[in-house]
Amino acid sequence: MKTQIHICMSIITLLSVGAFASTVEVLRDDFFQKIGTERQKALTPIVNADDDYKKAMDYLNDSAYMLKMPELNFHGQKIAGRYMPDCEKALPYFINSFSKKNNTLSAYLGLHCINNDAFMKKNADTLKQKRIFAEGLYKVEKQLCMSYITFGDVLINGVAGAPEPAKAIKVFDEAKLRCYRFASDWEKRVIDTKLEQAKYKNRLPSK
Repeated sequence: MKTQIHICMSIITLLSVGAFASTVEVLRDDFFQKIGTERQKALTPIVNADDDYKKAMDYLNDSAYMLKMPELNFHGQKIAGRYMPDCEKALPYFINSFSKKNNTLSAYLGLHCINNDAFMKKNADTLKQKRIFAEGLYKVEKQLCMSYITFGDVLINGVAGAPEPAKAIKVFDEAKLRCYRFASDWEKRVIDTKLEQAKYKNRLPSK
């Protein structure tokens, strides 16, 4: 029974990480579409000349660098091993790319790795980097709603710091002014929900 559970969990992990792999290029394209024409013009030459970004993408897209998942046998049916993104190895390159070149695409994809990769370790250093990425995106990418969503969430939950719901309210109010007209329905719902969450937490008595 334990063996079957282990195999089932392995299959779930393999499928979820495989889905992550298929979304990396979609995320990149979506990012460029949403940041606006002026930011596209400014960022494209940075991305094209950024060796750290390119190395990070190797770990997410190139089978020579990616994780090789073992073949699984489930009730006599073989499930072929697959190559999966290695976010843990990609992350240091995304960090260097953002800190040295202010490549906000690296911050965006680095955040996605931290938040969604099944194998990523969520330690203090990773959470600190999550805050750095989120704040960096918020400061630069003013047309991108995910900039406000990720940084506001960091402030509400006190990621790598104390919770700051009052500051989060300002971030989400700004989102409604700066990016809301470009937002998807899902992004609008998240912004509205997070804003109410921040207002609720801001009304709670201080501990």
